[in-house]
Amino acid sequence: MRKTILIAISATLTILLFFLIYLSIYGLKTDNFNSFINSKFKEYDDRLNLKLDSVFIKLNIIQGSININTKNSILIAENTEIKILDTDINLNILKFIRNENSIKNIKIVTSENSIKNVTSIINSINYDLSRYILYSQIKKGLIKFKLEAEFDNIEQKLYSYSLSGSVEGAKFNLLGNDSIDEINLDFNTKDNITKISNLNFRYKNLNLLTESIKIEN
Repeated sequence: MRKTILIAISATLTILLFFLIYLSIYGLKTDNFNSFINSKFKEYDDRLNLKLDSVFIKLNIIQGSININTKNSILIAENTEIKILDTDINLNILKFIRNENSIKNIKIVTSENSIKNVTSIINSINYDLSRYILYSQIKKGLIKFKLEAEFDNIEQKLYSYSLSGSVEGAKFNLLGNDSIDEINLDFNTKDNITKISNLNFRYKNLNLLTESIKIEN
């Protein structure tokens, strides 16, 4: 009897060990985290909705964390969409099990989207009149970006972030009938410092460019 029990325990532990190794190396596709991911977006603004396709979880035993990864999702707010290529959410395992604030960091990588769509969502969830007037002068263009955010483990407040990406083929209207056309640039924001590089554009049939601009907020 004792031998049977020991064999059963050993077999259970072996299966559990192989499952943890598999989960750490390959991950697992699941839809059990869909509502959790959407709830976190809605905590920021209840008008946000994330349409999910594939969701994978992967275990990091050394860091004591679970990584949730989504592919090809769509962020929706008031009928405006942003295509998201890749999302990574890193959770503290113990805090997640205890239903506490568990998000350690988030990384979001978008596909190319219309600048108008991105600015429309920003205006809808965090309206500011001066920013709305500025954004309304952008008439076309594409943008893609990567957002990385670190959160406080206790209160889940954002304490560090970086935003990088590029803009292609944008048009910005000026006073009167003038406009700046074919705006292309790369940008990188770390906390309160923004660096713009590879900026080139056309103004009144002149092609202009600049290497780098640094903006401190």
